Amino acid sequence: MIIIMKKTLETIIPILTVVFVILFVYYTTNKSKKMRELARTIPNQEISGVVYTVSQSRGTIKMVLRNRIKAPYFFRATRNYELNPYDLQDFLLPGDSVFKPSNSRELLIFRKDKKYYFVLEKDINFPNTNPAGN
Repeated sequence: MIIIMKKTLETIIPILTVVFVILFVYYTTNKSKKMRELARTIPNQEISGVVYTVSQSRGTIKMVLRNRIKAPYFFRATRNYELNPYDLQDFLLPGDSVFKPSNSRELLIFRKDKKYYFVLEKDINFPNTNPAGN
């Protein structure tokens, strides 16, 4: 009986491992595809609200607004080199107000009495690293 159980376990464990790997690959591929599809619609949408959370994973920024907790926004790396930190996912804080007009990639961030500017999925204000200016 013990020998049969051991042989059964030796067969089941590799099968379960393969099934788990297949499901994991399917889930991550499907999730990435969904995020890319959502990211393509960003330029057409107006975005307005207060930041609830912001995170970054594998080059994709996920921004959740308080008024859209179940419908986050996804976009690729966004930077403004005049700001510190210059990466959007590091710059944004919970409680910041954001606004992006429809048919635009310009994102305005309002924090206290100041306004900050990013262009979604672009690097802006990149410093000139050539000291001669050539």
